[in-house]
Amino acid sequence: MNRQDNTSVASILTPQELLAGVAPGLGENAPVSLLSRLQNFALDGDDVLTEYRTRITLPMMFTVAVLLLPFPVINYLAGRYLATGATSLVILAVAWDVFKLYRGQPATIPLAMLLVPVAAAMAVAIEAVGMYGALWAYPVMMFCYFVLSRRKALVCASLFLFGTTAMVAHYVGAGMAVRVFASLLLTMLMFNIVLHVMAELHVKLMQQATTDPLTGASNRRQMDIALGELVKRARGRPVPASILLIDIDNFKQINDRHGHGAGDAVLIGMVKLITTRKRTVDSLYRIGGEEFLLLLQETSAAAASNVAEQLRALIEDSRVVRDLAVTISIGITECATGYTPEQWLKAADEALYRAKRMGRNRVEHSTFGDSVQDAGG
Repeated sequence: MNRQDNTSVASILTPQELLAGVAPGLGENAPVSLLSRLQNFALDGDDVLTEYRTRITLPMMFTVAVLLLPFPVINYLAGRYLATGATSLVILAVAWDVFKLYRGQPATIPLAMLLVPVAAAMAVAIEAVGMYGALWAYPVMMFCYFVLSRRKALVCASLFLFGTTAMVAHYVGAGMAVRVFASLLLTMLMFNIVLHVMAELHVKLMQQATTDPLTGASNRRQMDIALGELVKRARGRPVPASILLIDIDNFKQINDRHGHGAGDAVLIGMVKLITTRKRTVDSLYRIGGEEFLLLLQETSAAAASNVAEQLRALIEDSRVVRDLAVTISIGITECATGYTPEQWLKAADEALYRAKRMGRNRVEHSTFGDSVQDAGG
């Protein structure tokens, strides 16, 4: 066994980890400070809108360019030539980025930098028409939060908050500046509240879409994705990775004799035990009623066999549910270049059924070559 294999087994099944409890480092969690809570509130969920940002940015920028078109004319007719030039510059910059985005190309002017001419135009507008120019700060702040990441949006919105307040204080008056500051700050808070709630909902929805609600293990859909990625990567270079197909022995009898509540408790308890044993890079999936798959990254068949045997012994010696003995059977297969996820899973399935036929509570190993040959491949 090579050094990598020894590391794989030791990192999964050390006695120190067994004594550590449910999860390594769990006791290190300290109460979150107020500063951390505020930081999480303002900056978490940066990626909630990422996949939708292009769809949001293009129509929003197009709308901005169209709605601003009358203002250069209005400013020109009113004799405000500086405001005419500033507004025209903003329209041209936004329109050019809209054109690039429409063609599927990155924006020439980064969206954060686009706010520079916008800020200049606002300053000119506040100087020219007072409070009417300051009203543009509200849609600009909305623009920040919808087209920029949370971190960039917070920075840009804060700059507009203080910049606009200062300009209003200078050109309009301190009393109006206080009102502008309060209303803009409230606008920022509302945007952060909405995006914070969206981030939490996004996490919950992702958990529901990717995990088994009873045990907390990942679901079969996630397993298909993970196996597909590993097989695809193995086509370029050999990837030492193995799967353990795990089945609880006589699970139907547990349900019949002790009730479905006891059966659910067995499933939950077994997942907790396996989770404490696996490394962070490894993944556990529930793929059937009492059937699970443990994906061991960077692990050869020899190392996986040792892991499986120790897991089998751990489940047998542990009382997953009080006064209820539970055993498992395991089929093992290592990934091989040139085969599909279905063949990989089939090989492990054959090994698992061999373990069942040979008396249960045991580990059996299979290879891709044997599986494909048996199937006539």
